[in-house]
Amino acid sequence: MEETRYRFYVREFLNKPGHHSTGHILSYVTRTAPEDKWSGDVSFTLADCSRQIDLSFDLNSKACRENSLYKLDMLIRSLQQFRKAFKAECDLQDDREHLKKRLDAAKKSAT
Repeated sequence: MEETRYRFYVREFLNKPGHHSTGHILSYVTRTAPEDKWSGDVSFTLADCSRQIDLSFDLNSKACRENSLYKLDMLIRSLQQFRKAFKAECDLQDDREHLKKRLDAAKKSAT
């Protein structure tokens, strides 16, 4: 990869090693110069197993650029809120599993 070609470039798997999935993210923003007569190339792809989404972020006009930034801000906020809610459910599930282990151990020692 030519470093000066991109302002931003990410290509990574979404899951930890050992988890079976081909989920990945591929996103980039190309670097342009002020004298260039075209806008940069922007790509955002998110894939999980057999599903894939490609999001469009338009640079063609000021209104389009503002809308693209708005879209990114909405995605970021939504992901942050989703993570917070998901973490709360993870914590609750951890508590359930811990309680079940304690109850199973108490039943086992009572017999």
